[in-house]
Amino acid sequence: MLSALNTAISSLQKAAHSETAVYQAFGAQLQSLGLHGAISLLNEARTHFIVKALVMPESLTKFLWATEKLLGGTVGYTYPSETAVIDRQVVETGEGIYLPDNQIKLEQVFPRAGFLGRQALRGFSGMPAVVVPISLVGEAAGVLYVAGTVLQPEDVPVLTTFAQQISLALQDAHLFEALQQSEEKYRRLFEMANEAIFVVDVASLRILSVNPKTMLLTGFSESELLTKTIDELMPDATRSAVFDFVQSMEELSVVAETTLISADDQTLIVQVSATIFYLNGRLLLHGLVQDITEKQRSKQLQTAVYQIATLANSDISLDDLYRSIHEIVSQFLDARNFYIALYDAANELVLLPYFIDEQDSYDGRPYPAGNGLTEYVIRSGQPHLISAQRHAELIRQGVVDEVGPRAQIWLGAPLKTKDQTFGAIVVQNYQDATVYTEQEKEFLVFASGQIATAIERKRAELKLTTLAAELEQQVHMMDVVLSTTPDLFMIHDLDGRIRYASPSMTEILNQPLEEVIGKTLVELNAPETVIDAFYQSFDEARLVGQTIGGEVQVQMGEETRYFEFYLYPVCNPDGRVTTIVSTARDYTVRKQTEDALHHTQKMESLGVMAGGVAHDFNNLLVAIMGQTSLALAKMHTTDPAYLHIEKAVRATERAADLTQQLLAYSGRGQFAFQPLQLDTIIRENQHLLEVVIPPTVQLKAALKDDLPPIEADPGQIQQVVMNLILNAAEALEGQSGTISVCTAVKTLTAVEAASWQRTKHSLKPGDYVSLTVSDDGCGMSEETLNRIFDPFFTTKFTGRGLGLAAVLGIIRSHKGGLRVTSQLNQGTTFELLFPVSKSAVSVTPDNSPEEDPPTAVILVIDDEAPVREAIKDILEMEKMQTLLAVDGRSGLQLYQQHIDTIDLVILDWFMPGLNGAQTLKALQQINPQVRVLISSGYSESETTDNLVASDQIRFLQKPYTLSRLIEEIRRCLA
Repeated sequence: MLSALNTAISSLQKAAHSETAVYQAFGAQLQSLGLHGAISLLNEARTHFIVKALVMPESLTKFLWATEKLLGGTVGYTYPSETAVIDRQVVETGEGIYLPDNQIKLEQVFPRAGFLGRQALRGFSGMPAVVVPISLVGEAAGVLYVAGTVLQPEDVPVLTTFAQQISLALQDAHLFEALQQSEEKYRRLFEMANEAIFVVDVASLRILSVNPKTMLLTGFSESELLTKTIDELMPDATRSAVFDFVQSMEELSVVAETTLISADDQTLIVQVSATIFYLNGRLLLHGLVQDITEKQRSKQLQTAVYQIATLANSDISLDDLYRSIHEIVSQFLDARNFYIALYDAANELVLLPYFIDEQDSYDGRPYPAGNGLTEYVIRSGQPHLISAQRHAELIRQGVVDEVGPRAQIWLGAPLKTKDQTFGAIVVQNYQDATVYTEQEKEFLVFASGQIATAIERKRAELKLTTLAAELEQQVHMMDVVLSTTPDLFMIHDLDGRIRYASPSMTEILNQPLEEVIGKTLVELNAPETVIDAFYQSFDEARLVGQTIGGEVQVQMGEETRYFEFYLYPVCNPDGRVTTIVSTARDYTVRKQTEDALHHTQKMESLGVMAGGVAHDFNNLLVAIMGQTSLALAKMHTTDPAYLHIEKAVRATERAADLTQQLLAYSGRGQFAFQPLQLDTIIRENQHLLEVVIPPTVQLKAALKDDLPPIEADPGQIQQVVMNLILNAAEALEGQSGTISVCTAVKTLTAVEAASWQRTKHSLKPGDYVSLTVSDDGCGMSEETLNRIFDPFFTTKFTGRGLGLAAVLGIIRSHKGGLRVTSQLNQGTTFELLFPVSKSAVSVTPDNSPEEDPPTAVILVIDDEAPVREAIKDILEMEKMQTLLAVDGRSGLQLYQQHIDTIDLVILDWFMPGLNGAQTLKALQQINPQVRVLISSGYSESETTDNLVASDQIRFLQKPYTLSRLIEEIRRCLA
């Protein structure tokens, strides 16, 4: 009987996930034993017993069906507890009863049976029976009745145990159904979780619920898992151990390590993060399981694996890695003969990058993959422990060839990646055949995984450096899945009420989670911009069932921040949207970077435009200045038109000054760079600076002595200082105040260089001369500060010229740096950096040309007709012969025709077709000694940066006067 009931109990355990299945299992097992009986449970008022399951011998089935109406029904039949004396006694005492004759029991169950009913019952009476209690949630709730001719008094304890198992199975079935209902709202997250999740009844240790990850981890199906207790899956989780585990829970979540037996009888080491909760009056355990077998087994086998893993993440070389692996392996097994083999599948070569052996040698070169034991491991991808006898057998079978000295015992493990075996790690012994066993094989196989990882990482220099952080503290299933996101994260119901908010979101809202849950963004007083953008996208996502994204601008205190957000509708299996998940990310820094880039591009475009305008204007000024200078030279000072033409010359000179401002802004101004002392320039102009500022303003100069020289144009530096001081004086708005001018030497680090990028030039770390101009005036707002270098922008009256925009262009041309700090009513500070020059300050000798112009033949190559005509008129007045060319190609033709007579070429640098640089190159190919005077509206540095310095090549900035042109020609011909 006991053996048969053990099978019945096992069947009940498998059916414990459904009350109906429990009754069906009970009936099937009782019938297989040739017994009949019933399960009767008390109603809630405990006044009647209700027959929940009825089992009878097959021979009486037809008779019972025929008399069922007379008996009042079978399953679902109700009889009063008052008349069921035997059943009531069993329930009240909690002890089973043996009945030699079951007739009295049947008469109590069917007290109202008539003559025919009593006749029907005779088929069930006159035989031994046992009645034992059934309990639910710790309370007697009914009876198990079993009858059969084979029953004996000693069967009462066995059937009592059987009844207890029925009780547990029914409790588990009730609990399982309640759990299924309670977790329905979390089912989607439960099933998609990355960790294995299970729910266990603490009292019975029954597994009530699992997710797909648990099935994948254990290898059991869901139905198989739901028939098990947790100690069958985790042997250490005995009833007492689970009880002690629960009692020790001081926190909401406890993390423990244990073993788990998989479907293929593999022992896994797992980490369990567990919490407890109550459902239907029962204490349940909710656990998240992570497989840490490799990690723990490595620790249990040897600490070697950790050392290898540490080496893999260090900066040591491959050779040092191999040597260290050998040292580590040698600590735990005989590795006097040890080598690492790497397989090149593409070329079918084997390399032994590390080789130590007592009887064999290796020359360090790759060799063709043969048929030795090493290749046997690599090709099979399996570890092999091979004795000398086994080795000989493999040779006889033709599986391997004889390669090298034969060892008494040989052990090799493959080095594998996910895709393929790429090598092997081998130890061998020539004397003792017993040094390696399955235990050493297990160690080497386990270690080889870490060794393969280490070698692959070093060889390819590609490996993932971090894994996702392990979740150690779990509050509940929803937090486990959702709390890891770094972005702002919320879950909303279809009314827009928040059901979950990530820690980063509650921090933004400045409210604890419990005050956020259940509220809408409106109730949380979110900014109007957020509410409008969110709910418009929320309605759209809910209606269309697709992800909707957007952007929103939020004013947070004095700071404006920018967020991009997405709303993801979550649908049930029927495709109906049930919840909305929202994520948001702060992209303020990216937005500011994009705005700064846009501003830089705009300023660069304006600079290109300004340079182009100045270039074209300079060509016109060349003609105007040349012709007016000629007219003035041909007139007597008493001529009535002389004064007017002289005024026209001065006007064109002022126009030339305007083009220089445009070129300065564009960074292409005319600069005569030379080593100079910045403090000397300021001291020489200090009196002039004090004159131009109001008498109520005090100018303080703190100039450092012995400043290193800088490469600069003195006139442009004067303009920069003058502009900054006038700007500072205007900031004082007629009030008394102080303007400070300071110089110093500043060493710029790579980190600091980022704050000097307004000029677009990347400043290199090193020494710079610093010029600081500060005032205690009205200061500037953030908006004004962002526009002060825009051309023609001013907070004063219009028509002030380029001002600070020209300053920016000059600094840019000097390869310097500039930054401005200002606050309203707290003044402004301009700080400029100039690279230190390696040249010493020198005085340029006066090479004034002789008064009499030489007679010469000049070839003029310029695409502007007014420029050619002006130069021709000037040169003819100076008794020089001119040849004119409208572009580079015609100029080259003229030069080849008159190469013996042409003394100098005046060459425009920016021309359509063949430009100045190309024309110059072609001229030098014709005559390497050709003398050329380059003429351009841009600065000399902008024009001739890529030219090799030469005595034959000089530069003349447009526009120029008659005297300036003649002076440069004299220098070229001297």
